[in-house]
Amino acid sequence: FIHEKLAKLKKEKIDFLAIEASSHGIEQNRLDGLIINAAAFTNLSHDHLDYHGNIKKYFSAKKRLFEKVISEGSNVTLNIDSQAFGDLFKICKKRKHKVMTYGEKGGDLQLTNVLDYEKGQIFNFSAFGRKFETSVPFSGKFQIKNLLCAIGIAVAHGHNIEKVIEVIPKLESIKGRCQLIATHPNGAKIYLDYAHTPEALKEVLSNLRSKIMEGKLYILFGCGGDRDKSKRIVMGRIAAKFSDGAFITDDNPRNENPKKIRKQILAGFLPQTGVMVKEIEKRQKAIKTAISKLKNNDSLIIAGKGHEDYQIIGEEKQKFDDMKITKEEIKKIAKKYKIK
Repeated sequence: FIHEKLAKLKKEKIDFLAIEASSHGIEQNRLDGLIINAAAFTNLSHDHLDYHGNIKKYFSAKKRLFEKVISEGSNVTLNIDSQAFGDLFKICKKRKHKVMTYGEKGGDLQLTNVLDYEKGQIFNFSAFGRKFETSVPFSGKFQIKNLLCAIGIAVAHGHNIEKVIEVIPKLESIKGRCQLIATHPNGAKIYLDYAHTPEALKEVLSNLRSKIMEGKLYILFGCGGDRDKSKRIVMGRIAAKFSDGAFITDDNPRNENPKKIRKQILAGFLPQTGVMVKEIEKRQKAIKTAISKLKNNDSLIIAGKGHEDYQIIGEEKQKFDDMKITKEEIKKIAKKYKIK
């Protein structure tokens, strides 16, 4: 399938293409035979364990991209901050890949400072011994680190780094990635994020916590059914530790009992933490309830589905859009405040 699509793009004179090499696709040999000029590794997180069984097998699938799929001597960009970096670096050196590194700990591209401002983030980084400053119109340090990875890939392809940096402020945020989608008439901020793993949930909570000078930080999320069950209690613990309150609801329950999924998440909230937690069955009701609780300077993250405009219940994919529901609710509230 992918080979056919790529052949069509080639005929349409597409010169550059970036694709996600999923662990499923790598393990199922779906990328075999492709001519890949460069590969990058961003992270290893608690994800897809329902398919791989454990983190070791998950990592083995990812490693195969660098061990078998790409040709010897390829351009590779690696996240030096990842615990998996050492193992991957050894593989790359053995196969004579040309390695470029990025991260906060060091590397060829090192992130040195991030400053939040109203319209996004200003950040400083060093690249091959030179210092640069630029800005992006979106939130989340993790997005800047992903951007450094992309810069590394572009430079490895021979693009001038000054030319690359020129276009950075013009970039647009990906829908549903730490995206500010609404502001309550009382000033509270509402964000949408795709976080559906423990690491991603911690990342988005930590990022927004650093921006909040006053007010409380709330999180609304659930977990997908027929997927890795072991992450549910872990995500509950993270929400309990890094938020001031949580609304536990349904994500894409699929063929699992939604109540059982919510119960497994709630097991992560110990009474002694003192964090407010509410279990709300219907996601739309949960969103409306969470918004109604917001006070001046509070922030709410609606997590798990991000860009998705559907919800999977049983075998049925129903229309459901977190952003649309949120904006409609804020519009109703604004009318009560007599704000247009």
